[in-house]
Amino acid sequence: MVILDGLEETLSEDDQEQLLKVISTSVHQHNPTLRILICSRTEPTIATAFDDDESCLKSMSNIISLNDDVDSDDNIRRFLINRFSKIKKQLPFPPEDEWPVPGAIDYLVAKSSRQFIFAATVEKYVGSPKHRHHAVARLKHVLDLASLPHLQDPKRHPFADLDALYSVILRTRTDVTLSVKAMAVCLQYTKYFGVTTPIRLAKVLRIDLAEIWSILYELASLLDVSKDYIRPFHASFGDFLFDKSRSLDLHCVSGDISTDIACMVLGEKKKRIGKRKLNIFLDSPDKAYKPPEVPSYYIFYCLMEDATPREDLRDRLHQVEPNAIFGRYERYKTPRGAYYLVPLLRQVKNHVVSSFPASVRYS
Repeated sequence: MVILDGLEETLSEDDQEQLLKVISTSVHQHNPTLRILICSRTEPTIATAFDDDESCLKSMSNIISLNDDVDSDDNIRRFLINRFSKIKKQLPFPPEDEWPVPGAIDYLVAKSSRQFIFAATVEKYVGSPKHRHHAVARLKHVLDLASLPHLQDPKRHPFADLDALYSVILRTRTDVTLSVKAMAVCLQYTKYFGVTTPIRLAKVLRIDLAEIWSILYELASLLDVSKDYIRPFHASFGDFLFDKSRSLDLHCVSGDISTDIACMVLGEKKKRIGKRKLNIFLDSPDKAYKPPEVPSYYIFYCLMEDATPREDLRDRLHQVEPNAIFGRYERYKTPRGAYYLVPLLRQVKNHVVSSFPASVRYS
């Protein structure tokens, strides 16, 4: 077996295409018993080569996605338990109690999103030979993000390697700014509504749907995309993107993204706040997935709590009729989640008032 690891990291796109062509037309024909394992992110050139019906590469290959591998979580858990056990034995003063606790392992497995890169980065940081006596404290830093790096010393951060990879992926896109914002919207939208779609993303960013598909095509290594849903592959990506000490000039303010989403929701026709369920949940082709039953008061309260006060949001709020909030939708029944109504109205007031200049706030 020949293993080609990181194909997308070392060659140009033309060279990637040429190499795959040689493998499919020459190497395999002369030695059909030879197996070639290609490990790579789903970059456009590589994905196109394997999807080309006119190429024999598609018919002779099998694609295995780590995101669909049901054993990935168990393998990552086994990896972490094994490595931390070795680290603990090497500590000059190992903890007497169980370390790490099962909950910490569960957290790291969940954050890994079935990708070994996160787990390996954590293990590399915690088990560093130079800082072995600080392993317990370093793991705590990872779990609660209490240890923030100095901008001039990024190597101090536990996720420096992972951040470098995320930065490379984003900086090599055609439109870096729009790609970063698209990723941010996908992450935040999922936080409130469980799932988003290319159409919803286009409405939030206020750009053409064709351009959205172009952006999503370049972000194929970070997002699971179809016409019915967009799901981020990496649960840890939001931690990177919304933390300026990690993403630096790629940083997005989560409050600004929440404001963009709130403006889109308020601009939707025939949407009424306080209904039992907002009709913005979309059916997923995955039958096992069901949108969460979240009261719309709660959804909107969370949006208002997170959103950055801006003039465009204030203008949208001014267009909301009182009945859209106070109206009853079932006879003699209060909408579920109505206990959020008073806090919600306070949030709305804060957004409306804070958007005016100080000279007119109290007029």
